[in-house]
Parts: sequence; C-alpha cells; structure tokens
Amino acid sequence: MSTFGLKKKEILKREKDIKALFSLHSFTEKSFPFVIRYRMIASPSSNSSSEPSLVGFTVPKKKIRKAVDRIRIKRQMREIFRLNKEILIKAISPEQQVHLMIIYISPKRENYSLMESKLIKLLNRIQNIIEK
Repeated sequence: MSTFGLKKKEILKREKDIKALFSLHSFTEKSFPFVIRYRMIASPSSNSSSEPSLVGFTVPKKKIRKAVDRIRIKRQMREIFRLNKEILIKAISPEQQVHLMIIYISPKRENYSLMESKLIKLLNRIQNIIEK
C-alpha cells in the first residue's frame, strides 16, 4: 500500500470539523514556524472520511501579505506532510481518526529544510502523545 500522496479525502473541509478543531476539546503543539491544532476522534461518524487523518493547512494573511508567498508556503507544507504522514498514521488505531490543522506563524518565508525538520518534529511529538 503506497501512502505517499495526499488524496482529496484526506483534506479537512467540513466546516463542522474545522470549528470542532478550534474548540476547547482540541490540543496544540508548537514549533516555530508551525502551530498544529489536533483532535482525536474515537469513532468517526458515518458521513466522515474513512481516512486515519484529515489535515488542513493555513497561512494567515496578516503574517504573509503576498498571495504568491502564501500559496508557495501552503504547497511546501502539503508536500512535507505528504512525504512524512506515515509517522502519524503508524500511531493511529483503525477505530480512531485524527484531525489536524497546520498553521504557519512566521512573518517571513522560511527555507524548506527548516520547515521540514520542524514539521517532522511536531508529527513525532503528536505520534508519541497518541501512542500513550
């Protein structure tokens, strides 16, 4: 089974899920230039995706003013997650689901290698929390 790829089903889209992610029952992990909001769901609803993790990416307009830069950063974030999502998927049991929102908080564009190392660090942290 090839896990490289980020299918449309794996993207967090439902407004209800996104609002729940920013509620009091979600957790936050930080490692500059990222903040990850995540929420564990014990048994996903029938109208929810069957994927083990749903992820969303955001780059605030207040931090990065140029749309070209925001789009490039989002593209890099998606690529880094796509290549390293196996870290997270290993820890999730079949009856669980994780919703993630990866938020970019740096006021400038960071280089790819820094972004990759920090996102991997955060995914490993979340994996350790899930496995406990």
